Amino acid sequence: MSGQTLHGPAGECALSAQEARVALALMQNSRPRRVVSRDALFYRLWGRFPATASRAVDVHVASLRKKLARVGATPPPLTTARGLGYLWSDPTRTG
Repeated sequence: MSGQTLHGPAGECALSAQEARVALALMQNSRPRRVVSRDALFYRLWGRFPATASRAVDVHVASLRKKLARVGATPPPLTTARGLGYLWSDPTRTG
């Protein structure tokens, strides 16, 4: 990823500002593999914590996943830690 452009073996794809922020927040926590909560991602996107339950982060994550597939990111680096949040797997890391 560079700026708001996602690069992969099948090409490149533009990211929205929110998708880029989500990807960056997850990548910054990839070593050690740390889960980023939905609330933390919400804060990263809108500068506040959600007042009520929100699926807004999930919508941006779903869109980011589609774009990762479009550029040929296999296996997808973005995974769900059920009940906890999301995790970015660093493909350069082994073990």
